[in-house]
Amino acid sequence: MWDTDESTGLLGHFAGLIRSSKWTTDSSRQDPNKPFLQWEVQVVDVLQENFTGKVPEEVTVNISIGNGWVDDEDGETVEHREGLEMFKASSAYGKIIGLVAGKQKDYGSNAQVMDGDGKLVCDMSGVSKHMQDKGFDDPKVASIWDGLTLEFRGIGFKYRNSEGDPFQQVLPVRLYDGASVPAEAKSSGKASAKATKEAVDTTATWAEAGADSETATTLNDLANSAKNHSEFAKQALLLPAVKDSDTVRDAVMDSANFPS
Repeated sequence: MWDTDESTGLLGHFAGLIRSSKWTTDSSRQDPNKPFLQWEVQVVDVLQENFTGKVPEEVTVNISIGNGWVDDEDGETVEHREGLEMFKASSAYGKIIGLVAGKQKDYGSNAQVMDGDGKLVCDMSGVSKHMQDKGFDDPKVASIWDGLTLEFRGIGFKYRNSEGDPFQQVLPVRLYDGASVPAEAKSSGKASAKATKEAVDTTATWAEAGADSETATTLNDLANSAKNHSEFAKQALLLPAVKDSDTVRDAVMDSANFPS
């Protein structure tokens, strides 16, 4: 085929569960006192068809917020030195807020897909509904993102007079619900069809982690019908009882609990 792969080769297109969301600073940066939003994201599913590297268990996503902000000691919130209440729309976080608020449909005309996985499509309406349902109306509070499973893309921003390819940033594009996902063999590059296995009763495992009887039964059914742990986790994380419980979610994400 007379074509080339223009992706960075880095993992950019995946679904991930935000395990930790906090404001922090980095002494190695140009401005060591400038806070940014940091997400520790557990990789739930690799959606990037051209990715052949080792899949990381967790990815750190750093999101810039512009100038003049100061974080508190616990990393829970930020405030602006000049009393501003809103983030600049030009900052990475401002773009995310704009998508959630429905003020923009994508990351802007200078956004460039870097993961080599096709056209960039954004739909943060699911995130918007989640924030409304939970009453989360202040994006300065970091914890409002905890527990969300999002689809991420590798995006770069091309600026005037800049040379070469832009730096790939991993940014959210939609609330992940497991729909419209490539086949497992395409997503990880190493999954294979699993032979039919005998059913194993795993209900006690989920019950010990704090799941109620109905959820434990559902998880047991999913565990026995899934081809592998990745497929099981993807489906299990859609259950509200799993998303809302740290202990059950941790048990689901522990591959040792999946019947082999």
